[in-house]
Amino acid sequence: MEHLGAETLLMLKTEGDITLMVKVDGVSHVRSGDSVSLGVRPEACQLFNAAGKTVVFSAIASPE
Repeated sequence: MEHLGAETLLMLKTEGDITLMVKVDGVSHVRSGDSVSLGVRPEACQLFNAAGKTVVFSAIASPE
């Protein structure tokens, strides 16, 4: 977990051992080991392949 002021980055691991980096608004009260549920807006996602290259990019996810 990394607090960035107005946002927090969370590193999540799924039951299938997939790691996700998630940016949430504000300060998160999630602690290491907590179970969380996610809702995803596909139009706001940016996805990367194993080499770190963007494979899906949305205008909403782009920095302004």
